[in-house]
Amino acid sequence: MTYCRFIPQLSVRQRVFVMSLGILFVIVAGILLQGRVLASPEAQPVPQYSYSAKFVCGVQDNKDVEDAVVRPGVYATEINIHNYQQQTVELRKRFFLLVENNKAVGREPEFVSPAAFDAIALPPNTATMDDCRRILELTGISTDLFVGYLEIVSPVELSVNAVYTEGRETNTTIDIERVPGQPLSH
Repeated sequence: MTYCRFIPQLSVRQRVFVMSLGILFVIVAGILLQGRVLASPEAQPVPQYSYSAKFVCGVQDNKDVEDAVVRPGVYATEINIHNYQQQTVELRKRFFLLVENNKAVGREPEFVSPAAFDAIALPPNTATMDDCRRILELTGISTDLFVGYLEIVSPVELSVNAVYTEGRETNTTIDIERVPGQPLSH
């Protein structure tokens, strides 16, 4: 047997030991790599977008400006939701009432939980809206003035706009605001 002059000759016992270490290394590496390959990939969470639209609805006729949450007037809000995607979108909605019966129930340090929940499957290229009447139906309240938030949660981006109308004895104003979607972290 010829050996390279740089590698010292090993005894049979030493060769068996080195070969055993090599085989052991290959077995351990195989087990570790097999565990990686066979491990199922973690399911990626579905992205979610949250749209929080403010609503102001009802009549404020309280002349005591210090106690009023809004100035005297008649208020209405409609929140438009447009699914411009090419797929049906399952939306979840939560309604938070911060003012009920002209009284602030969510003024800091107080806070509120959702007063109502709703859901809708919005087909592709369609739109819907929630307005003061719908919010009253869902929350079951009967009140002169109520203020709060509608949160819409969607797995895809949508177009959401809020239309605010305010009327007084002498004039009426209208304002349209785009409601940006915020990605929710998982």
